[in-house]
Amino acid sequence: MNKTVCALAACGAGMFMSVAGLVIAQQPPTTGQAATMPSGPVSTQPTDADPLANEPDPVKKSAAVMRQIGQAIVMYCNDNRGFLPADLKLLSTHRYLRDDVAKLKNPRTGAEPGYEYVSPGPRITRIKNATTVPMLWELDADGKRLDDGLVLFLDGHVEKAK
Repeated sequence: MNKTVCALAACGAGMFMSVAGLVIAQQPPTTGQAATMPSGPVSTQPTDADPLANEPDPVKKSAAVMRQIGQAIVMYCNDNRGFLPADLKLLSTHRYLRDDVAKLKNPRTGAEPGYEYVSPGPRITRIKNATTVPMLWELDADGKRLDDGLVLFLDGHVEKAK
């Protein structure tokens, strides 16, 4: 499956994916067929899938806040026919963010607001490659982007600024 901006929710034995209001369903197992889970050992070692695995806790906490903001942006888009929010205040005004996250305080730097949002366009459905489109940057206490700061991309992944 291609990387795309989506919100996943498990419902019974099936999975449902919503992209800007369009719901695509993966068929649940047929009658008499059991849903299976992958078997085998589970590795606890960091993988390439999580480039922040070896970072200190404040960096991981900031990345988690950024992912929550990204999820709130996707929920906003789903509820607003694919339109992206003009600013992050809309997310807290319309209760897409929990109160502690709505303050936008960066747990790494202590800055409030600790993140800069730049809308990548008017509608999420018109953006072609969500894996390369940045939309949220970490800020320092002076309100400037951190040189070694984190960046949230439209597909929901977070990585260090380059």
